[in-house]
Amino acid sequence: MTDNLIPAKDKCSIPTISSPNTSSSGLSWSTTPNLGDHFELVIAPDADEGIIRMKVGKAVNALPETEYTVKCMLAISGGREASQETKVKVVVTQAT
Repeated sequence: MTDNLIPAKDKCSIPTISSPNTSSSGLSWSTTPNLGDHFELVIAPDADEGIIRMKVGKAVNALPETEYTVKCMLAISGGREASQETKVKVVVTQAT
């Protein structure tokens, strides 16, 4: 019978590192090519971490589609690291 089962809960233990350009969760983020003056990659450890967004107070004219590579790295003890990367296309069109 399954009536007495206790639901499992996900748990994780996130290692942290203290290095330049890393968030408090120990993740190091980068983009290629550079995002320029109008966009930024959020590296703060919150719900928006890892997203590309327009910088506050910046107006952007129409821009052609540009593909960016977003990479996230985590340093692990013993000189090892783990990483993930993805391609993101950004295009800015004029409002009509």
